[in-house]
Amino acid sequence: DLPDMNWRSTTTRFAALVFLLQLAAAAALLLCVHAIVRGQAYEGAIETGDVLRQDLRAIYAAGGPAALRSAVVERSSGDMVPDAVLLLADASGRPLAGNLTAWPELGTHRGPIPATLYRKRHAAPESMLLHVAKLPDGTRLLTGSVVDDETRMIRLLELATPVALSLAIAVAALAAWLADRKSTRLN
Repeated sequence: DLPDMNWRSTTTRFAALVFLLQLAAAAALLLCVHAIVRGQAYEGAIETGDVLRQDLRAIYAAGGPAALRSAVVERSSGDMVPDAVLLLADASGRPLAGNLTAWPELGTHRGPIPATLYRKRHAAPESMLLHVAKLPDGTRLLTGSVVDDETRMIRLLELATPVALSLAIAVAALAAWLADRKSTRLN
């Protein structure tokens, strides 16, 4: 037999406040965890792409287009950096070297560009973070890293969030009920 909820009573308002504060704290915690995990998940892949790009640009500056092409062939074999995504293409986008078969449609994003593409010798498409650089001679250099594991982890987090929020609602309701009972006993 539930007591009548009189919203004007101090006890009921206190219980509602406890519920809302518990729920707000849980939601804030979930949002922070999600933001931190999302930010950290791709950090290594972005760093790998940046290092590859800087390394290849230095090779281009020191040895020109032929040295760059050789370096892209070597690095895209998968032996040095297994998750590397590399493509050297001429000004029109025709592939010259790398582990992609064609220049992808990436739009005009700045910074890391998310894409799902097939690499050579891979049967399934992979999630990637890519960066495009235009070289002084007009050739284009695409560098990046596969982020399948990171993407899977973020999807799991997104699937777990509604469950965690449901649990937070249940715990907040219990805390409000206990606060109401305790407050009623004191009166």
